[in-house]
Amino acid sequence: MVVILLAGCRGPSSVKLFARGSAPTTLLNDSVAFTREARLIIVPVVINGKAYRFLFDTGAPMLVSTELAQELGLKKVARKNVRDSQNLKQKLDFVALPNLTIGNTLFTDLVAVASDLTTAPAIGCMKIDGLIGANLMRLMIWNVDYQNQFLSFTNDFEGFKADTTALVLPFVTTASGSPKISLVVGSDSLKSVTFDTGSGGGLSYSKQSASKSILKKAPHRSSYGYHSQGIFGATPDTLFYATQKLSIGDTSFPDFLSSVHGQMAKALLGTQFFEHFEMVLNWREKKVYLSPNAQQIQQQKTARCIHPYYVDGKIYVGNVLLNSAASNAGIEVMDEIVSVNGKQISPAGSEDYCAILTLWRTKNAHIEVEILGKGKFIVVEESLISE
Repeated sequence: MVVILLAGCRGPSSVKLFARGSAPTTLLNDSVAFTREARLIIVPVVINGKAYRFLFDTGAPMLVSTELAQELGLKKVARKNVRDSQNLKQKLDFVALPNLTIGNTLFTDLVAVASDLTTAPAIGCMKIDGLIGANLMRLMIWNVDYQNQFLSFTNDFEGFKADTTALVLPFVTTASGSPKISLVVGSDSLKSVTFDTGSGGGLSYSKQSASKSILKKAPHRSSYGYHSQGIFGATPDTLFYATQKLSIGDTSFPDFLSSVHGQMAKALLGTQFFEHFEMVLNWREKKVYLSPNAQQIQQQKTARCIHPYYVDGKIYVGNVLLNSAASNAGIEVMDEIVSVNGKQISPAGSEDYCAILTLWRTKNAHIEVEILGKGKFIVVEESLISE
């Protein structure tokens, strides 16, 4: 799973940098088609007459790849410590962006973080040039139509009329403008959940935020290993899957699958939830409006019993679902995968890994791996809520 959340951009100086940015003041209504990859939204952004691939990410500020920053000769305006979704920290340059266009609308005077987007292989596979972050989004009202893959936006804040039947989520913002919402899952009240279109997952939060009884009372399975990647890489963790009632305001979703992390500190709500709605983001009101595009949320409650992980030219078992066919066969995290469906992949290039990742995400695809020293194994999908 890809999670590109950036945190740690705090303090008065960060607030001042992310407060920069302008958009046309004359009334406009604009739109642009987007594509979806790994559940995430990829939007074309034009800079100096050239189109680039940017991810639409409410959980982060504007970001450009170091390659794009060098190509455009961007000027550094600050250098600060930044943490990613895995709580990994690096000092990164903050750069002044040139004018950029989304649809037919020109955005100016924005600041972005510059970072290497190939450090985490799963993010590198997306071949994106940057992120459309919350410090740009706050300048418009955005309507995200997941079904038709269409993004529309307007600066008509005064004339905005919300869908009266929509689920309304008030939010507060971080220094970079990212929305934080409150919700209740089971008996746990979560007060600072990042509303994160840069996460391909559903609801995840830390074990420290969970009541002591949750993992005893709720049906659950667990998994160990590398489950997600931030822009600086991945860290191993134990993940517990549980189905409970999710409550947002006066609306409840019974038997909602969430994941509880042993170590991950940040609570996130991602696109596995949002994709069931047409979504309006309004930073002036500090509210999100969700209008269902289906009768009910159809969550995926199965997963493959192992997942691949790429490092140093080799592909390994990244995580293992416990008490599964894989764990019962003695397969462990960091066992090397030397072939997939009969094709040798040791050593492996990044393109090999990207092709394998696509295969893993293909529903009902046949996957047979050979594990070094342990033989061949068929990778099956198993339920996340019962053993």
